[in-house]
Amino acid sequence: LENIFFVMLPMTIFLCLLSEPLIRVVFQRGVFDAGSTAVTASVLFFFSLGLMGYGGVKIMAAAFHAMQDTATPVKVAVISLIVNALLDVILMFPMKLSGIALASAVASMVNLGALFIILERRIGGLKGAFSEYFMKLFAAGLVMGGFVWASWHFLAGVPEVLRLVCVAVLGGGIYFAGAHAFGLDQARQVLKMFKR
Repeated sequence: LENIFFVMLPMTIFLCLLSEPLIRVVFQRGVFDAGSTAVTASVLFFFSLGLMGYGGVKIMAAAFHAMQDTATPVKVAVISLIVNALLDVILMFPMKLSGIALASAVASMVNLGALFIILERRIGGLKGAFSEYFMKLFAAGLVMGGFVWASWHFLAGVPEVLRLVCVAVLGGGIYFAGAHAFGLDQARQVLKMFKR
């Protein structure tokens, strides 16, 4: 889970902050106009909020399968699907396509949260192990987010493709440096791998 979250958090931050320029660079040409970019970027923004949930659920389900329990992940998935459907109905009218994307993201986090709580009750120790990790992870993410936002505006005169590449590379470097400074083991492992 730590490895998944270590990768998914910076992706979430980057996609949330730069969803519109990213869609504009990749897709906006021909009949795909500025209006299409705005709609698609909004959908991408809300979908990206669920990245940690999408990735984490796969790991949590595997943990239950390892305990010979295939029923619990299915039951939780059904509840999440119901939550998703209800939120689709509630959000699709005021938010249109973005509401459907947000419903999916919320449902994925509900799925992950429910599986985490159930597993914590069964084996214990998860909550304590993750609390410090999450504080450090989000601190590194916050540093990266601030840098990405500031550097995007600072490089306003640079062509957008180059601007995106620069911000992504520099932002990733800042995130990695922050994660290493906060003592996250994943950053240390990556550094050891590069040294080898």
